[in-house]
Order: sequence, then structure tokens, then C-alpha cells
Amino acid sequence: MARDKQKSDALSTSLLVFSIILTGMECYWQLAPKLAAMGISNDFVNSIFLLYKNYFSVPLKVKGLAFLLLVCSCVFRTGTQVEASWGKIAGFSAVGSLVYFINPDDGAIFTITTAAGLFTAAYGLTLLFRRMKGEDVPDEEEGFKQNERLINTKDSINIPYIYTWKGKQRKGWINCINPFRASMVLGTPGSGKSFAIYNAFIEQMVRKKFCLFVYDYKFPDLTERVITEIAYQKRH
Repeated sequence: MARDKQKSDALSTSLLVFSIILTGMECYWQLAPKLAAMGISNDFVNSIFLLYKNYFSVPLKVKGLAFLLLVCSCVFRTGTQVEASWGKIAGFSAVGSLVYFINPDDGAIFTITTAAGLFTAAYGLTLLFRRMKGEDVPDEEEGFKQNERLINTKDSINIPYIYTWKGKQRKGWINCINPFRASMVLGTPGSGKSFAIYNAFIEQMVRKKFCLFVYDYKFPDLTERVITEIAYQKRH
């Protein structure tokens, strides 16, 4: 799977590079008269372009092929699914495409509009295909209905959370009915154990006047949380 992803990304990058090269060559052709007048053109390069003048003299041919390569590049590009709005996607894609296919007579303006249109359209198309076929499995396929019942007792610790099921956000509850028994929270460093679980336990246990022994291995984070909650409860 990882190897297939690498191949797909390599193909996507190659197509994008070819698209940019073709577009750059067309811009050079349009700028050639001005560059020659400024004395910075190259006779050898110009001779090569003259061999294909029938092709480069029709900008829509070159731009059409370059744009097709750009679209194929976006199709093969992998990546996580994005939540960009359809309006944003349509706006960038449409405006970029329109600006890209404008062909002003002035070579400098031609180059500016072509480059701006190409990168704007590329951004919009990237958003489009990443929204349509992101790597993330849709929530309705990987999720399940979780506990949504609040079981609140004089000793319980109740932690609310939001989860997604069948495309909708729902409210769930973690109910620790008997905190006198051992509870274990597993997670890698920085995964949010303190933020999601420990802090909620401390706040609710202080609120319910439990006796706590807090070993603060990240001193003073948990110590400050305990002191803050005790001070808050005294004021209220």
C-alpha cells in the first residue's frame, strides 16, 4: 500500500512538472519578441522553438494539454480528505481556469495571467479531488454508535464527548460509575490523556469532596489543576 502510494505521488508530481514546463515554454514563446528586443534571448533556444512554431503559435493547444496534465496530476495525488466547501472549490477552480485560458496579446500580461491561473486552478482541483477521494475512511463506515446515556450518581465521574456516526455529530458519555475501583488510561505521550481524562477526574473528584493523592509526574501541571479547582469550589 505504501509503495503504491509512493508510485501514485511520483506520477502525480511528474505530470505536474510536465504541465508547468509546457506552460513555461508557451510563456517564453509569447515573451520571445520582448526578450529579443532587450537582447537577452538565446538563438539556440529560439531555433528549437521555431521548429515547433505551428504548435506554440496556438496557445490553446499548449494550454489545453498542460491543463489536462494538471487535472491528471490532481487525480493521482494522494492525501487525507479535506472538508473544503464546494463553493470554495468551485471558486478557485473556475476562476483559475478562466484566468489561465485568457490569452492577452502582451507577452508579459500573458505570462502573469497564465501563471496565476495555473496555480489557482491547481489549488482548486487539488481540493476537489482530495475531498472526493481522501484516504480517510468515511466515519459512517468506520464508526459505531457509542454510549449516549448519562449515568450520574453521587460517586460517578462523567465525561462528555462528541463523536461522529452516520455522518452526524452525536453526544456521548464516559461513565465511571465506581471510581473506587482501579481505572487505567492508556496513550502515548502527548496524546491528550491529561486534557481529556485526568483533568476531568480531578475536577469532578474535588467537586464531590473525594480524598485525592495526585502524583504529579509532569509537575506543576496537575498540581496547579488541583489547587485551581479547590480555589474555584471555595468561591462557589
